[in-house]
Amino acid sequence: MRMVAKGQTAYAVVKSGRQNNDWGRCAMRMGSLSCALLCLCLVSFSVTAGETVKLYYVERPPYMGKADGNKVVGLWVDIAEQAFTMAGVPHEWSSIPAARQIENIKGDVEPACAVGYYRSPDRESYSLFTDVMFLGKPHVAIASSKNDRVIKRQTVDSLLSDRSLTLLAKKSYSYGDVLDNKITTDSVSMARMIAAQRADYMFCAEEECAAILKTPQLQGLELTLVRLSDMPQPPPRYFMCSRKVGAETISRVSEALRKIIAR
Repeated sequence: MRMVAKGQTAYAVVKSGRQNNDWGRCAMRMGSLSCALLCLCLVSFSVTAGETVKLYYVERPPYMGKADGNKVVGLWVDIAEQAFTMAGVPHEWSSIPAARQIENIKGDVEPACAVGYYRSPDRESYSLFTDVMFLGKPHVAIASSKNDRVIKRQTVDSLLSDRSLTLLAKKSYSYGDVLDNKITTDSVSMARMIAAQRADYMFCAEEECAAILKTPQLQGLELTLVRLSDMPQPPPRYFMCSRKVGAETISRVSEALRKIIAR
């Protein structure tokens, strides 16, 4: 049996002669099941070596977006370009909705990494995570400057416990364990767009909210940031990758990230 990975060659060879004898001795010493598992590990370790990894993104200024035509730019884009280039991993950007990103990674459709995701037990069950890629500021709420019911609130719990207020939450996004555990299915189903008074507030990272309020489309809509005293420091963000990316590639990207963060 010979497995050949695109770009580089990785072998798991079983044939007649000395190698066959080696595996025979292995089977006697370790047991046939152990040898079989070892062979499978060797194959899965490097089948994706040298393949191009898709980097999934959505338009999220100031983290990711397009400028000067089709060039992908942003804070997280810079980190990704540095990390994957330092790791020697071929990559290309692919703009697809967040829900489809998760579907593709869960289904292991192709070698791909979604950029800037939080870790959660559910996501860890079907994907591979790199080391930390970004540490951001605490989340804030964004609401209409005329909505005193939101603006006067000082804590996360006081907002989420008020059933008369409607939270806008985006499907397939994680806000971190603390907020995820507080945002129930009922509150998500109640969520509506803040525009047209169909929702009262939403949560987002302060860097993102500040950028959103500066966009031309929102000028004159009288939106404001609401900082909450008990908002925790957000969890780190990672590259969340399909299993086809492979452990060896994840290790190389993680090593590059550690060097970037240490600067």
